[in-house]
Amino acid sequence: MFVSPYFKTPREVAREMLKLAKVKPNDIVYDLGAGDGEIVVTAAKEFGAKAIGVEIQEKLVNIAKRRIIREGLFERAKVILGNLFEVDLSNATVITLYLLRKANELLKRKFEEELKPGTRIVAHMIPIPGWEPTAIKTVYVENIPHIIYLYVMSKFNFNVSNVKHMIRKAVASLRPDDAQIEELIVKY
Repeated sequence: MFVSPYFKTPREVAREMLKLAKVKPNDIVYDLGAGDGEIVVTAAKEFGAKAIGVEIQEKLVNIAKRRIIREGLFERAKVILGNLFEVDLSNATVITLYLLRKANELLKRKFEEELKPGTRIVAHMIPIPGWEPTAIKTVYVENIPHIIYLYVMSKFNFNVSNVKHMIRKAVASLRPDDAQIEELIVKY
């Protein structure tokens, strides 16, 4: 599935994204749509974090792998060829992305299902629809503004339609003689 064309993230923006997320050496950073590996390299080299990039274009994966080897970061950084919707993100403490709005929208459910409370998500230029960012920062590179959005996962990062779906599913599983069914239907 096509989720975004390749957009180069300038090093200054990558650095500010990681600063905004307060990345530390004990963090595990996933860059979804890693491109040439700029964020992965910056996270490992400047912040000491373990960094994993996910990229679907083989040519870009190869470029990123060469950068990682050239920088001597192969113990802390890697970029894998894969579909970002299929990669297990459950051990991530920080997620970075520079994707189109539709991709960000599609990733919300994956984030809600897989990420732990406290996981930070930093989006470059395109916010996650329906979520309120914890912080927004504008970084200027050659007089061009780059907006970055920080989100922190909590048990409250859900949308109403998901909650209604879960309630309908729970109500459907009740026995017809269950006294609570009428109360639930009226309440929701």
